[in-house]
Amino acid sequence: MRWADAEFEQRWQAYVLECCDQLEEALEAASGDGGDGRQLMLVTGWPLTQQRDAELAYLAQYEQCGPTVPFGSRRAGYGTEPEHAVVLAVPRFAALHAAEHTRKEPQRIVLGPGLAAGSAGPEMRDVLARLRRACPYLAAAGAGVGPGPRPW
Repeated sequence: MRWADAEFEQRWQAYVLECCDQLEEALEAASGDGGDGRQLMLVTGWPLTQQRDAELAYLAQYEQCGPTVPFGSRRAGYGTEPEHAVVLAVPRFAALHAAEHTRKEPQRIVLGPGLAAGSAGPEMRDVLARLRRACPYLAAAGAGVGPGPRPW
């Protein structure tokens, strides 16, 4: 019976090492080394607190780029509450998952350009271009244009 235990232990260790190798390969590919990279994504209906958002709630962990802008309202109990839109920089696999999950709501998730590997962050013009799809006039767009505020 000891020979069976010894063989099982040997096979189990080989199996665990094989699983660890596969996991390391998958993690390296997802981190951007395999060309997976990060991508900008416009998310409307922010914050993701409704029941319909359960599959997308993990997106809140990723970096928000630029301001939060108004995007209508939604029913909440007996009234309404405001909705917003944000631009997130997420790994490409998360962007594809979110887009696939919301394919019946085409304006819910809007994918943007990919981010260059090793870049410090997205270009503000790319972020503002995404945000304009949700809110055509942004405060950042009017900064420095025209006369400033006048005293009373």
